[in-house]
Amino acid sequence: MLKIERFKQKHKHLSVLLLLLLAFQLLFPYRWAMTIHHVTSAQNGLLLNYTMTNAIFLPLVITMVVVKYIDIEHQSDTWKLLFTIFPMKKIFLMKLITILQKVGIYLLFEFISVVQIGYHFDFLDNLFVFGYVRFILTTCLIVFLLVLISTLLSFYFKNQIITIATGVLGSIYALFCLFLPRSIFHYLPWGMIANTGFITIHFDESTKISNFEFVHVPFHVYFILGLWILLLWILKQKLDHYFDIDGLNLPHIFPRLKRHKTIGFHHLPTGILKLKYANIWWVIVIVPLITGLFGTGNYLANTAILKSEWYSLWSQHTLFMSLFFFPTLLAMLCGYVYRIEHAGKNWYQISVCRKPYQIVMEKVLLSWFLSGICLIWMMCIYMISGMFAHLSTPIPFQVTEWFLTGYLGMMAICSFYCFIGLVFKNFASQIGIGVISGLIGLVCISKGYLYQTVFSLSAVGLRTNNPYLQIDLLSFCMSSLLYICLFIFLSIVWLKITDR
Repeated sequence: MLKIERFKQKHKHLSVLLLLLLAFQLLFPYRWAMTIHHVTSAQNGLLLNYTMTNAIFLPLVITMVVVKYIDIEHQSDTWKLLFTIFPMKKIFLMKLITILQKVGIYLLFEFISVVQIGYHFDFLDNLFVFGYVRFILTTCLIVFLLVLISTLLSFYFKNQIITIATGVLGSIYALFCLFLPRSIFHYLPWGMIANTGFITIHFDESTKISNFEFVHVPFHVYFILGLWILLLWILKQKLDHYFDIDGLNLPHIFPRLKRHKTIGFHHLPTGILKLKYANIWWVIVIVPLITGLFGTGNYLANTAILKSEWYSLWSQHTLFMSLFFFPTLLAMLCGYVYRIEHAGKNWYQISVCRKPYQIVMEKVLLSWFLSGICLIWMMCIYMISGMFAHLSTPIPFQVTEWFLTGYLGMMAICSFYCFIGLVFKNFASQIGIGVISGLIGLVCISKGYLYQTVFSLSAVGLRTNNPYLQIDLLSFCMSSLLYICLFIFLSIVWLKITDR
């Protein structure tokens, strides 16, 4: 059965996506190693950098692999066939083992890269074997816990947006736990990445030297990590009683979830009606809210340094949201717009009554509508946070320009993601490309390519982390409109020449 699972993904390009993600993950510790000065215990600092990048990348990589291997059964409706051949426990176990093998290969390349970068920059003159062994074992335990969570969600819930949203939110949660004092929140599964960190940084103001030192991690942290794994496995045994070929039978568990549907006439557009009961609305609300709360907290904790009030608050709100999580969120929204048709096998029905350009424009307009709601909500959080922080100066008038240029850049990237959602049927591939495109945009901005690529337009329009950035509005608008027209045209052509 393991061979069958591997054969299903033979031509799904999952390995290519993982290699691209690994390459971008390596950029952060590599650039750190190139730029450090006056640092002692550099190999400890290298391990700390890998822990920080794992907080961002591991939940996303795990989610992508899990959805890739399990969503194929949901989309093809092959659960009934599998259940007639194998018992459900064996199917779940084989899926779990196959996913762990794939993620394990990713980790193996990551561990090798730690050593290679260390040797390249002469950090490993006195190789501290215990530190590396501890880093590997701790990472493997956390990966097993996160894989188990994602596999349970993807296996028991047919709607994969739940699994992907959990991975994205887990990535945000793990990242910010690295910068917060240790508390009860660090004992959640994603916080364990920070909770098991055994290296800390000490900066000496007098000598301007950073020193990376080992810290003691209490034994009860590892005990709780093992307890999480045990509890999740017990939960899996309980959920088996409520699972059928259509997914988890929630109304049977929670009778109040039963809805008495009434037939009525709707005047809303068809695309919005299809999303009426979708879980995507929770993602639109929660992701900007969490990043906004952390951005506000970071601003309040550093008011001695951040003295520009509204401008500084904007830089903190857009720092992580626009560079890391906004591209993934937009890819999720655009991918879900097309997933409805891919999962429901609706292409033949809608192709009969609609022309290709009508189908494409409806999907693109719907994605622009969803991204607009997300941006408006983000602006509301920003203004509420400013009032909560008791900022004395008025809201800057440039906010209107940031909103309009940011939305135009989002329209361009949404057109690209809609094209990707049309070409790639698998949801995990679309999310993986969203993560990679966000990282490409980050690299392009750092190199000064502000208008040349579609991946950097939304971040540039929102003045991410730099509200004083002056942009050439004509070049920005022309580039955005060019990419919008290009990807809409490619989507129409693709829909005409392919048989969905």
